[in-house]
Amino acid sequence: MFAVQDDIAELLDLKDAAIQATAKGDGGFYEGYLTDDALALTPMGKLDKPAIVKAMTGGSRFKSLGVDDVDARLLGPDTGLVTYRARFATPEGGEVTMLTSTVYCRRDGEWHGAFYQQTPQR
Repeated sequence: MFAVQDDIAELLDLKDAAIQATAKGDGGFYEGYLTDDALALTPMGKLDKPAIVKAMTGGSRFKSLGVDDVDARLLGPDTGLVTYRARFATPEGGEVTMLTSTVYCRRDGEWHGAFYQQTPQR
């Protein structure tokens, strides 16, 4: 049971690091964080790793207002899932809430983001 809690803590730390990298526009973080075959489904469309890195480089047009309702779980010994609700201020002065999920896989002993999904909450 101890190893499961360690893995969950590591997944939550990775989620936090990704949020910080996004806020800083640190596309280089995503080079190492993502699997080579990573995929994202967002309101901007379906993105592969190069497109994700490009989108994350230089900063987001949206300012994070925080996350809540965070849940992390292992789906198998080398697969994990983190879900949360993220709130953002839009450039137009509004606010948007996204339901977000990231699937992680462990490759060569390290966790990496393999799939990311955002759904606007209405």
